[in-house]
Amino acid sequence: MSALPNRMPLSSPRASTAADIFHIGNVSASFTSATSSHLAEANPTPFNQTSKVLAKGSYPVSKLYPPLPCDILFESDVAVELRDGTFIYTDIYRPANTTNLTSPIPAIVAYSPYGKRGGFFNYDIFQPPNAIERMDVKYEWVSGLEKFEGPNPAYWLNKGYAVIHPDPRGVFNSEGDILMFGQQDARDGYDLIEWVAARSWSNGKVGMTGNSWLTVAQWWIASERPPHLAAIAPWEGWSDFYEDLVFRGGIPNFPFVDVLVTHLYGNGSNKIENISEMMSHAPRINDYWLDKAAKIENIDENLPVYAVGSWTNALHTLGTFQAWERLRTSNKWLRTHTTHEWHDYYTPTHVADLHKFFEKYLNNVDNDWETTPRVRLSLLNPGHDNIIDQPETKFPLSRQKIHRYYLDASTTSMSPSAPSTVSSATYNSTDNGTISFRMKFEHATDFVGYATVRLWVQAPDHNDMDLFCYLQKSNATTSKVIPILVLGSDTYVGAQGRVRVSLRDHRKPGTNGIYQYVNDEPSFLNENEIVPVDIPFWPTAIHYEAGEELTLLIQGWNSQKQPEFQNLGQPSIKNVGRHTFYTGDGYKSYVEIPQVIPAK
Repeated sequence: MSALPNRMPLSSPRASTAADIFHIGNVSASFTSATSSHLAEANPTPFNQTSKVLAKGSYPVSKLYPPLPCDILFESDVAVELRDGTFIYTDIYRPANTTNLTSPIPAIVAYSPYGKRGGFFNYDIFQPPNAIERMDVKYEWVSGLEKFEGPNPAYWLNKGYAVIHPDPRGVFNSEGDILMFGQQDARDGYDLIEWVAARSWSNGKVGMTGNSWLTVAQWWIASERPPHLAAIAPWEGWSDFYEDLVFRGGIPNFPFVDVLVTHLYGNGSNKIENISEMMSHAPRINDYWLDKAAKIENIDENLPVYAVGSWTNALHTLGTFQAWERLRTSNKWLRTHTTHEWHDYYTPTHVADLHKFFEKYLNNVDNDWETTPRVRLSLLNPGHDNIIDQPETKFPLSRQKIHRYYLDASTTSMSPSAPSTVSSATYNSTDNGTISFRMKFEHATDFVGYATVRLWVQAPDHNDMDLFCYLQKSNATTSKVIPILVLGSDTYVGAQGRVRVSLRDHRKPGTNGIYQYVNDEPSFLNENEIVPVDIPFWPTAIHYEAGEELTLLIQGWNSQKQPEFQNLGQPSIKNVGRHTFYTGDGYKSYVEIPQVIPAK
C-alpha cells in the first residue's frame, strides 16, 4: 500500500466503495443499529486530529496511576485508508524523541472495538459484589493510557516501542459498520499492519498483543499473513466464535453476546452485526459461522507466537489451546497460569517476559529467548499451593495415558471395571437436581489435558435435554468438593463439558478435542428412548494427592460463572422434568481422563 498523509478529513461511510459485509458465502448477515458513541456510557472523547507531547513525570489520566516514565508523543485520530476506500482512525503513541529518528522503532498493535480512548469497558467498572475489584489489575501496573485488555503504552514507549490503538471499521468515528470477527475484519487488520510498517519512524516490524478480543484479532489477522507482522502474543482468546462462545455444546449463550454487542459504539447512524438475530434464525453451522472460525492453519509457519492460556477462563480456554495446537509454526511458546487473564497480563514479571519475546523478534536482540521452555505448565491444586511454570516440551503432554473409569449408578461411584448390573439414577432438571460420581486416587496423579464422558441418557418428560458436566476434586476425608479459587473467587467449578442432546451428532471431538461438524439436523428423543451421548470437556490441569477424589458432577444447568461478570444469566436451556442416567451391561457409561505421573 502506498503511504498516506497523516491527516485526512473525517468522512461519512461510502457504501458505494465499501466491501460487501452483508453477505457471507450464501448467507445474508443480519445487522442492527449500533449503540451511539454519543451516549454518556460510551465515555466519548472529541474527534481531534492533533499531536501533543505527554511530559515525563506527568499524570495524563489520574494520579491513581504512576507518573509517566518518559516523554510521549501522542497522535490522535490519524486516518488509515483500507483497501476498499474506507477510512478508520487510530491513535499512535511513540517516544517523543522519535520525531527526527535515526534508528527506527518497532510498533505494537492493540486491535479491538472497545474504543481507542473512552468506551464502556475499563477495569474500574468491575467491582464487588458482581466482580473482584478491578480484577486485581493494580493501578501501579498500568498508566490509564492502555486500551481495555491491551498493552500499557507508558511501559512500552519507555522501552523504545510505538503502540497503535485503532478503532476498527465502524467503531466510534471510523467509517463503515461494526464487524464481529471474520475475514473482512482480518483483511482490515492486514491493511493496518502494513500501513503502520510504512511509517517513517517504523523499523518495518509490527507485533500484536492483548487479551480476549485482542487475542481473537491476532488469530484472524495473522491468518491473512501481513508481510510485516513479525510476532504475536495472544493472551487468551477464543478461536471459534460458534463453538467456543455462542453455541458451546449446541446450547445458545445469549447473555454474554448481548452485553458485548450493546457496548460497542458506532457514530450514531451506522450498524453492527446482529449476533443474537443470527443465533435465533441461523443456529446451525453455515458459511456465516464458519467465517467466524479463525483459519489457524493459514498462519505463517515461521511466525513467532507467544501464547498464554488458563484452565479457569469461562470464555477462552478451549479456543486458546486449540489454536496453539493447530499452529504450524515451530517458533511457538505456551505459558499457562492459574489466576485471571487481566491480572496475569499486567503482572510485571509477565510483562517483562513479553518484552524479552518482542526484543528477540521485533528488535533482533540476541537474548536467548529461544531457550525458554516451549510449554510452561501450571496446575491447579485446590486445597494446596498451585504448581506454577512446570517446564514441558509440548501440549497435550506426550507422556499422558488415557484412563477409563466406569460409572455405577447404584453406588454413584467410578472404577476401572465396568459394572455388570444395569442401574439408573435420576434427578429433576426443573428443580436444579444433580448427580455426582466419585473415585479415590490411590496414588498422586496429574490430570492434564482433554477428558471426555460417555453417558446413556433418557428424558422421560421431554424430547431433549441440556447437560452440564464438571470434573472436580474432593477432599480425601470428607468427600466434599474443594473450591478452585480464581483471585479468591470460586467461580470456576472444574473442567466443564456441555451438550444439547438433540445435537449429539452435530459435532464430535477430533484430534486433541478439536471439534468436527458432522450433522446439522437435531435428533430429538423419542418417548422413553435411551441414547448414548459423548461430551468433551474443555482442557484442564489439576493435581491430585493420594486419597483425594475425582468427582464427576452432572446437572442440567450452568454453575460456572465468569469472575468479571458474575451476575450474567444462564444460557438458553430447554430442560423439562426428569433426566435419567443408565450404567452397567449394555449401557457402559464412563469418563476418560488423561493422566500423567506428577513431575518431581
